[in-house]
Amino acid sequence: MIEKYMDIKTDVKTALEEGKPVVALESTIIAHGMPYPQNVKTALEVEKII
Repeated sequence: MIEKYMDIKTDVKTALEEGKPVVALESTIIAHGMPYPQNVKTALEVEKII
């Protein structure tokens, strides 16, 4: 049913079906709410953590 409202990529769907962890990042604050270069630094730091 969720596929009706969301486009779920194959690798994400497979991970969910196998019970593996999946992380989704909300990026509006990084893209639109944070000044450059802080936004790029923050995005890279978050990716490293994950």
